[in-house]
Amino acid sequence: MGNIIQSNNDPNTSGLIKAPPTVKVYSSDGTSTWTAPTGHTHIFIQAFGAGGGGGGQNSNNYPGAGGGGATSRAFFALDAVGTSLTVVVGAAGAGGSIGHNNTGGNGGISSVATTEDPAVTILTAGGGGGGGPTDGSQHGSGAGGGGTMGIGGNGAKGGAYYGANGGAGGTPTYDGRTQTSDNNGAGDSSGGEGGPGGRGWGTAIGKPGNAEFGGGGGGGAHSNHGGNSIFGAGGGGVMLINSNGSKGGEHGIYAEGDRTLSQTTLNQAGANGKTRPGYGGGDGGNGGGGVDQNAGNGGAPGGAGGGPGYKDSGSGNAGGSGADGEVRIFSW
Repeated sequence: MGNIIQSNNDPNTSGLIKAPPTVKVYSSDGTSTWTAPTGHTHIFIQAFGAGGGGGGQNSNNYPGAGGGGATSRAFFALDAVGTSLTVVVGAAGAGGSIGHNNTGGNGGISSVATTEDPAVTILTAGGGGGGGPTDGSQHGSGAGGGGTMGIGGNGAKGGAYYGANGGAGGTPTYDGRTQTSDNNGAGDSSGGEGGPGGRGWGTAIGKPGNAEFGGGGGGGAHSNHGGNSIFGAGGGGVMLINSNGSKGGEHGIYAEGDRTLSQTTLNQAGANGKTRPGYGGGDGGNGGGGVDQNAGNGGAPGGAGGGPGYKDSGSGNAGGSGADGEVRIFSW
């Protein structure tokens, strides 16, 4: 057997990367400028769109929830995009205010662009749509989750026989994706398209769509849960027909699974979604359970706001708010 060659544990010569990447995280909505550290030549970017807000409510009805934000990711050589970049973090969608016809606010788009003239956008992540409001005694539908290029569609206000369709999932960066839904229940999306929102209560309880890189769809009136997303953020939950609050959608899950159990019991306020700093998208907020219960807010980054509980009398409740988006830049 030959002689063992002496090992070399010098991190500057023995590894794939000389040193751990430098990470810069932008988690508050607004515009910033990123500048590459001296000597760095490559970057990896991950962006999350903001979550949509849940719909507003008057008395005796159920609004829809917001859609979750999408995520996009890509590697770049700095000699191709430059050593200075403009970073935009999408703003959270506000919950719909108390009263008739008050749709939840859309989550903003997060993006990264060059600083050259003219600037070139190199990455986008769409925010979730706003949940459908109530209209008189009618129930609203859920919003679509954000796509990797566009914002999810808004949920609709209550229509004839409570039958408003959910909002469509946001558009992806590339064509060729598949969405197996007519927004009337149990629809899923692959690629970068957002999950469709659940239908408002009608001939069947609408199930919001799950997604891969897009955000999960928001629950429609009486949906058992918000839509999940593997890499993006979860859609918001709503109030169940049995007066309990339903779960918000989760990050890191695609299939519906066993999600028929309520997250909140009768007469409990909806819980806020889980926040996941530095890892993945946030979960959607839970729906309020029972009379006069508030909705949960979405978890950062990009989680969607839930829908409030039933209002027996009086003016109603506001929808839960979504969470801001986020941009993470790794450089080495």
